[in-house]
Amino acid sequence: MSLQPVVSIYRYALEPIAPFTWFGINVSSLDLVAAFRLCIALRQIRESLHAKHDKLTPTEQRSFLRNVCTTLTIVFGGEAIIGPLLGVSPSFMLSGVSPGTYIAIQTIVEYIPVLPSMSLNTELPLSLVDGFTRAMLLCSLIPPAVVTHASPVIASSPWTLLLSSLVIANGGFFITNMFSFLEPTPLKLTTPAELKPYGWTTTDLWALCPPNARPAILGRDPRRDFNRPWWRGR
Repeated sequence: MSLQPVVSIYRYALEPIAPFTWFGINVSSLDLVAAFRLCIALRQIRESLHAKHDKLTPTEQRSFLRNVCTTLTIVFGGEAIIGPLLGVSPSFMLSGVSPGTYIAIQTIVEYIPVLPSMSLNTELPLSLVDGFTRAMLLCSLIPPAVVTHASPVIASSPWTLLLSSLVIANGGFFITNMFSFLEPTPLKLTTPAELKPYGWTTTDLWALCPPNARPAILGRDPRRDFNRPWWRGR
């Protein structure tokens, strides 16, 4: 079975779109879809947790600012951790386009009257979208920061590539769960889901898939895999 149609759709989704290109801003359709997908999913999770919450435990009225902070923490939390370790400035320090996009879409999602609850019927079709967004994250966004690093030791290290992918993909959710950002209660320090029994099932294991795990398993230079067009997606 040929994957060329899927690859073509993925590459097309990465192309910058109007009206953003009119102002010299590179925002693709996949960027917008990913932002809507995340903001909607987070609202669904918040509403689900609120519905299941013990009525005896006091809740806190949620603010728009808390919801925005939750979204931005999930998106940029892992990057904020890895960036200083690699000596690389996080993307949100260099440009406000991505944070601004998420804030704008978060605003739109907040004003949607009703959202359906998560179910197999809704999540299964959206898994294709999740696959595309993870491919963008793990093939187009994370590897360049490692394989083009000024230090040859870091640039040629499969372990650095693997660890960076794991932290960037999961760090934001880890911080969010640790401080109970999604819970209807006031912020509090708690054990994140990733550290609870069967917590590995909440970890984004895509971070361990090619092109990140492949160099670690085969002992190969990750730059050779990243430079191949089917990994880069461009």
